[in-house]
Parts: sequence; C-alpha cells; structure tokens
Amino acid sequence: MLFDIALIENHFFLWYNVENYTKGSFMMLETLKTIGSITGVLGFIISVINFAYFFIIRRKNLNIRFGDIGVREYYTPNDLLKVQFSFENKSQLPISITRVQLVINGTYYDCLRLPVIIEEVERKRNNVVYDRDTIKSTSTPLNLPSLGASSGFLSFQVPRGSLSNDETALTFRICTNRGKAIQKTFALHEDSLIH
Repeated sequence: MLFDIALIENHFFLWYNVENYTKGSFMMLETLKTIGSITGVLGFIISVINFAYFFIIRRKNLNIRFGDIGVREYYTPNDLLKVQFSFENKSQLPISITRVQLVINGTYYDCLRLPVIIEEVERKRNNVVYDRDTIKSTSTPLNLPSLGASSGFLSFQVPRGSLSNDETALTFRICTNRGKAIQKTFALHEDSLIH
C-alpha cells in the first residue's frame, strides 16, 4: 500500500507538471502569435514608408532659374535672345534636359544647337591686352548628375521685335528624360522648383 501511495503521489506530481507545462506552452504560443502579428504589422508599415521615401527621392526635382537676358539683331529678319540659366538637380538620379524651347504667342522656338558668342571679355594692363575670354552659349542636351548643377547661356533665334531687354518673365517648355515636358512662365531672377 505504501508503494501504491508513492506511485499515486508520483503520478499526481507528473500530471501536475505536465498540466502546468502545457498551460505554459499555450500561453507562450499565444505570446509568440501576438509578437508575430505585431512584427508583421510593423514590417508592413516600414515597407510603406520605404516605398514613399523611395518615390520621393527618385522623382524629378529640378530647381530652375533664368536670369539676365539680352536681345540683339541677328540674321534678317530675326533677333537673337540670350538667356542666362541655372539648372540644379536636387534628386538622387541623374537627369538630362533634352530640349529647351521658348514660347512666344503659342509658337515654340528651340535653343540654337551651335554655340553663339555671348560676350568677349578683354583684360588690359597699361592698355595692353594680357587675357581674352569668349563666353559662348550652351546647347542641349544638358546632363546633370545626381545632386549636380549646370549654368550658362542659352540662345534663341526669335522674330525681330517680339521681345525686348525689359522682359520680366518668359515662358519656356523644358523636356527631360524623366517625365513629361513642362511648360511654365518663369519670372526672371527667381528660383522655380519643378517636380
């Protein structure tokens, strides 16, 4: 009988431990399911944020500034318009400006492909020229590296008398290798951000 009591007590001890162990297992299993669910939701949220960030830094993001202009006679019956420009690529990807057109009364004028002399500068000392620089216009395409910039002059052949040196805003159509062409009236000497 003593052996039976010891056996029953031993059996009860084992049953008690097995029952508590399985209860602990179920509790641990529920805890793991909860942690897994939270991890999945956090992973989804991080993926959405990463996608949005990726889209924002890779989109076209150009800062454009048109500055001084000058109009002078060119070939009859045209004038030559020179426009100082600055293009700044603020995105993580390189971008090419493939075409720049001036819009006057609904007519598009491409910038000249061949360089035109914009200005010649002479440096003198005691009436002797010791240095001479020639500033020429730039032609498209303009390739801007990521976070890079370019500046210079663009020249356009326009009808005589259509523009003057007193213009405060000009309309341009700018084509790039990323996205659609953008047509906008730019105030001179002001930055414009293009997305």
